[in-house]
Amino acid sequence: MGAEDAHRLARLDEQGLVVLEAAQRAHLAGLVGGRVRVLVEGLSKPAGTAGPKVASRVMGRYERNEIVHVEVPDGLDIAPLLGRFLDLRVTAANAHSLVSELPAPLARTLGKAQ
Repeated sequence: MGAEDAHRLARLDEQGLVVLEAAQRAHLAGLVGGRVRVLVEGLSKPAGTAGPKVASRVMGRYERNEIVHVEVPDGLDIAPLLGRFLDLRVTAANAHSLVSELPAPLARTLGKAQ
């Protein structure tokens, strides 16, 4: 394969990646406002960083294996959430993940258990 062919192939790969990423963003955006069943796995990292994990956010995956970040009220013990399935409403979509909030009734129940 010549240099021109390699350049064309690289451009096609880049274009394909752009199309795939656009499709992923559109798919995730289409889930906003809907409900998903999430298996909570652990603490979540702050949005847009590779920094330390924070106690006010947990992450899990829903049945299509997409990551869902769940906002948890400050001071709430997240231990009872780990390994648990939650039915959540999606509030936002990031480029590669979804965002949700812990339902108020569940937060109140967990807060009383402390």
